[in-house]
Amino acid sequence: MQPGDLVKLVNSRERLSLGIGVAVSWNVFGRGEHAPTSFPEGTAAVFLGCLGEARCGNPYILIEGRVGWVWEEELEAL
Repeated sequence: MQPGDLVKLVNSRERLSLGIGVAVSWNVFGRGEHAPTSFPEGTAAVFLGCLGEARCGNPYILIEGRVGWVWEEELEAL
C-alpha cells in the first residue's frame, strides 16, 4: 500500500471468531487518546503510512476525520 490508498478494515484471525469489530487506536506517535474505538469490518479509511517500523507493523490511517492506527493484518486494499 502507498500513502493515499483507500483501504478497508478487516478482522484479524483471532478476532474473527469473536464477531467484534476492528479496534483503531488514537494514540499516534505517543500522543492522543489511549482508548481504541471499534469499527465494523469493511469500514473504509485512507492509508497514511507506517509508524517507522521495517515491516509496517503499525500502519496509520485516516478514518472519520481522525488519524489512528491498526495492526497490519487488519487492513486490506480496496
